[in-house]
Amino acid sequence: MGSLKNNILISMPHMRDLFFGRSVIFICEHDTEGATGLIINKPFKEPDLNNLFEKLYVDGDSLFS
Repeated sequence: MGSLKNNILISMPHMRDLFFGRSVIFICEHDTEGATGLIINKPFKEPDLNNLFEKLYVDGDSLFS
């Protein structure tokens, strides 16, 4: 399977998971090491986007570079 980067993942209607149920997820990164995505259809609890972007900076590689 190829990369799913820059795609949208929509949960199945019958999914009852409290976190991922009824979620729409934008896949930011996807490779053989794993995937990273953002839920884009639910309120965000982190009020400061700069703080979020700092948290996404991992091992010297920015998610958005």
